[in-house]
Amino acid sequence: MKPFQKIFRLTITYFIIANSICAQINQSSVKLLIADNQTNQPITNSSAQVILNQDTFKIITDGTGSYTLTNLKSGKYSLQIACPGYSTCKFIPIILKEGATCYPVVHLDRIKEHRKRKRRS
Repeated sequence: MKPFQKIFRLTITYFIIANSICAQINQSSVKLLIADNQTNQPITNSSAQVILNQDTFKIITDGTGSYTLTNLKSGKYSLQIACPGYSTCKFIPIILKEGATCYPVVHLDRIKEHRKRKRRS
């Protein structure tokens, strides 16, 4: 291989690696904390559906009631969360800055169970 070819290949490799590192650094994220509105306690180890603009994510919160959405582009987002047994939280506006993490805390109301009354004869 000629010296020019080696330099050319090294230069191309350098730009590819640098570009992928910059792309990862500039990605934003959202770290959600989902909590019960009545008790203010986190909703832990629970499945949830998160809608961020038109993208839907099925998630499971961790032991602290958190979940992190990563590799997001900066910009304006509308967040909606649905969790079993809780009412849906709709359209929380979020603005993500380049390379930053947003920390929204979402409080959900429990859905009240309707008990059937026994009829008296």
